[in-house]
Amino acid sequence: MGCCNRTCLAIITMNQIDFLPYSYRREHTRRRRQAWQLVAIALVAGIIAVASLFQFQTAAKLQTQLNAVLPQYQEAQDRNKRFAELKIELKNAQDQAELFTYLRHPWPKTQLVAALLRPLPKEVALEKVVILRKLPNGARRQSIISQTQREEEEKRLASLSPAARDLEQIRSDVDRMQTELTITGITKQPAALHEYVGQLAHESFFAKTQLESIESVKQKGNEHLIFELQLLVKPGYGQPGGPGKSPLAREQNTDTQKDILSHETKS
Repeated sequence: MGCCNRTCLAIITMNQIDFLPYSYRREHTRRRRQAWQLVAIALVAGIIAVASLFQFQTAAKLQTQLNAVLPQYQEAQDRNKRFAELKIELKNAQDQAELFTYLRHPWPKTQLVAALLRPLPKEVALEKVVILRKLPNGARRQSIISQTQREEEEKRLASLSPAARDLEQIRSDVDRMQTELTITGITKQPAALHEYVGQLAHESFFAKTQLESIESVKQKGNEHLIFELQLLVKPGYGQPGGPGKSPLAREQNTDTQKDILSHETKS
C-alpha cells in the first residue's frame, strides 16, 4: 500500500515538472500575441477597406447626381441674375414713365382757354384772362433744414435713379403750387352770366369756380355788368388728385349763383 502511494506521488510530481526552457515559453506567448494582433489588424483593415469602398461608391453616386443637377443650378442662377437685372430695368422704366407723366401735369394754356370759350354764350364777353401758379392760401413755405438733414436728403436722392431723383426735385418745387385763372368780362344779361358760370363749374379742368365780384355800370346809356371770376384748375398728370388718381371732389357754386340771382332780383 505504501509502495502504491509513493508511485502515484512520483507520477504527479513528474507531471508538474516542465522540462521546456523559459525562453521557449516566452517566445511561444509572443508569437500567439502577434498572431492575435495580426488578426485584429487584418480585421480593422478589412473594416476600413469596406468603409472606404462604401464611401467611394457614395461619393461617386453623389458626384453623378451633382453633375446632373449642376447645369440646372447654373441655369437657375443665370435666371435669377437676369430677373434681378429686369427688375432694375423695370424700376428705371417706371421712374422714367412717372417723370414723363408728371412733366405733362401743367395743363396747356390753350386747353384752359378752350375750356373757357367752349361754353361762352354770345351775351357774355371776356376782356381779360390771367393764368397764375401760386401757393394756396395758408400753405407754408419750406422750412429751413439743418445741415445733417440736408446731407441725409442728399444721400437718399443719390440712391435713386436719375429719373426718380429729377421727379422728386421737381415735385418739391411744383406739387404745392396751384393754377388759378382770373377772368374779367362784361355782359348785359345776368341770366347768361349765371348759365356760363354753371357750365364752367362742370368743366373737367376746373375744381372750383367762384364769382369774385360783380358790378353794374352804365356805358353809352345802357346798363352792363362787369364781373370777375376766379377758377381753380385741377391737378394735372402725376399729381395727387390728378388723372389716374382718386377724383378730386367738385365744389358746388352755390355762393356764386346766389350772388347772380340776388343781382337779378335787384335789377
